[in-house]
Amino acid sequence: ETKPVETMKHMKKFAFLMMIAVGLSSCGLFNVDVDTTLSGLLNIDVEEDMAKGAADNTHFYSSVSITPDTDEINDYRDRIDDVGINNITATVASVSKENVVIQEGSKVIVSAFGKKDAIYILEKDWPMDENNTFPLYDQDNLYAEVEEILNDLETFDITMDGYSSQSGVLITIKFNIEAKISGSIF
Repeated sequence: ETKPVETMKHMKKFAFLMMIAVGLSSCGLFNVDVDTTLSGLLNIDVEEDMAKGAADNTHFYSSVSITPDTDEINDYRDRIDDVGINNITATVASVSKENVVIQEGSKVIVSAFGKKDAIYILEKDWPMDENNTFPLYDQDNLYAEVEEILNDLETFDITMDGYSSQSGVLITIKFNIEAKISGSIF
């Protein structure tokens, strides 16, 4: 037979423990926010244009697939609730000729099966000098669209579809997507 005084003590203990648990979870003690960088090398082969008198604007189309498998993502993969974008950059890793420009209007496309493409359109020419870095600003809600693609933590593609000022050139561009992953420890 349980006495009312004992029952009251147990209820007070239970209420106290619940307050501690709610307090700890509301202060974010059980949450994780980790920065990570997803990277890929995009190799562009702008073929030699053999047309006589061809203009210096040779079309190219090239893609790289990136699998989100950084240590930070792998540590929390099953507990990640959200992927946010902090920054996206493109850095020229190598170029086989001098004075090469990827022309204004060229596109950078981030895509994944079953998702809406995130498209960035170059607003100005990109000079392809080694170590030049170009920020991809949050143009037309780009970051939210990339976040939607990355939230599945599945392989995605970065594609460039555009024009080079020269043909017969090899270009390698390193894309970095700086992201914040959020989730729960439990």
